Amino acid sequence: LPARAPRPPAPPAPPRDDLDEAIERAVAAKSMGITPEYGAQLRAAAPGLRIDDEDLMGLKAVGVTPQWLSEMVRSGYRVRHVEDLTGARAVGVTGAYVADLASAGYRNLDIGDLTAMRALGVTGNYIRSLKAAGMTGLTPQRIVELRAQGISAEALRGWRTKPPRIPRVGAGAPEPPEAPAPPEPPEEPDADGAR
Repeated sequence: LPARAPRPPAPPAPPRDDLDEAIERAVAAKSMGITPEYGAQLRAAAPGLRIDDEDLMGLKAVGVTPQWLSEMVRSGYRVRHVEDLTGARAVGVTGAYVADLASAGYRNLDIGDLTAMRALGVTGNYIRSLKAAGMTGLTPQRIVELRAQGISAEALRGWRTKPPRIPRVGAGAPEPPEAPAPPEPPEEPDADGAR
């Protein structure tokens, strides 16, 4: 009889903690409605983005859909981090919002700027009102700052008028004129009334 080949050793059992964690992730994914198709569609919508199983849960929790992600990519955003997506979606950034800001002259914004602008309620109309008040060339950060402080275009109009500048005395500044000499006191009349 030929000798039997030795049986290969059984693969080691995964550590119990890893198994428990995998079960918990599978249960959580199922309860959230995350399917393999959902993951595949998201990955297809943003092929350069690395999306792991935990990312899928975060994306699903804030309502990221494959359609929304495709819309953002079509709007010109190259998403580099999943966290950018969850933040943008959580505050309501949409393709329509991107188009609204673009119509007001703010195109190709960083997704962090977009998220901050949306979170504070910056709209295309707000930007247009600032421009009408003479506030042109503002950075997204400056617009966010104005909106966060509740400053309207009408309020800015009042601050645009500068008071006249008073020159300072110092190096290079002209010296102020000398004060006039005080007037001479009138002569007192002498005893017989002559001056």
